[in-house]
Amino acid sequence: MQEKPENSPFALDAAMLMTYYKTPGFNMETALQYADALALAGVDTVRERYRWNDETNPAEGEYNFDAFQTDEYLNRLKEHGIKVLNMYDSSPDWAKTQEGARL
Repeated sequence: MQEKPENSPFALDAAMLMTYYKTPGFNMETALQYADALALAGVDTVRERYRWNDETNPAEGEYNFDAFQTDEYLNRLKEHGIKVLNMYDSSPDWAKTQEGARL
């Protein structure tokens, strides 16, 4: 594989993790292939989106980071030297319903 330039001008709003969570039949092997394709394309940085929801944060102060199930994908990106900017979207129901909460 050809080495990518030290300062690649390419970045991508990948949203692979959103696809992983929302698309029936989508699996980790496809996500890993996507990571490999990003590297081949010379992508230097990706922005990924995590679902912050009741599965990952079922109650205030209670967290389940295993729910993300993304370590394998993120490690593949790291192996390729691709930097990741994490972005969290959504919020758990308990956080949306508190008195005075801004939605």
